[in-house]
Amino acid sequence: MQSSMAGSCGSRPQRHDVVSLLYPGELLTSDAARSLLQQAGGDAATATEIRWRNGHRRSFWQGNCVALGTAAGMLEPLVFSPLHLLASGVGRLLRMFPDAAGASQVADEYNRATQLEFENARDYVLVNYAANRRDGSLWERGRKARMPDSFRRRRELFGSTGRVPAYDEETFDRSDWAVAWLAAGLRPEAHDPLLDRMPAAELDSHFARLQSAIAQAVGALPLHDEFIERLRLPQRAPGAG
Repeated sequence: MQSSMAGSCGSRPQRHDVVSLLYPGELLTSDAARSLLQQAGGDAATATEIRWRNGHRRSFWQGNCVALGTAAGMLEPLVFSPLHLLASGVGRLLRMFPDAAGASQVADEYNRATQLEFENARDYVLVNYAANRRDGSLWERGRKARMPDSFRRRRELFGSTGRVPAYDEETFDRSDWAVAWLAAGLRPEAHDPLLDRMPAAELDSHFARLQSAIAQAVGALPLHDEFIERLRLPQRAPGAG
């Protein structure tokens, strides 16, 4: 079971800072979590502990009840998959909403598609744990854990050829997957042979332009501390001097 604790303290009268700590309950006690929360600037005395368990329901649509969002399942609060799964669940329900005939068949198909979507999103989240290079018992346990067959197939395919498969009911697109694998340190052993048909000079020019555009965009952004400080400043009313 993993738990999340959130504490809040006011740094200014007009604003409140919220400090959240996400941790595995079997590796960290509640008292230790509160101590860490206090060190991070949160108010451990008023912190609220929220316990949750990874997984999803066996059946998302049963009878006249449909589970959506966190009522359907929970994967990982640190990525945006919960919001996407909620939106896609609503969209799928609207597309498949049945009439009096065939309701059970429609519910079966809804359950199949939703479970597949959860499994695909789960595999993406697992990249952070199974392919990480961080120190600590949590990360070491993630590297040693038994992974689903679908995850192993994805990793082997990208590691050997650099290809990212596109399955039905995907939450994340191919570019998301490629970035996740590369960030985890996985480098393909080979490349797409179609790239050999493009002149090296043309590829170099393309990536040089891309690098320049990224550098210009990043250079116009504020530093992290500056951005946070802007959020902390009290908001002025329109027309105020």
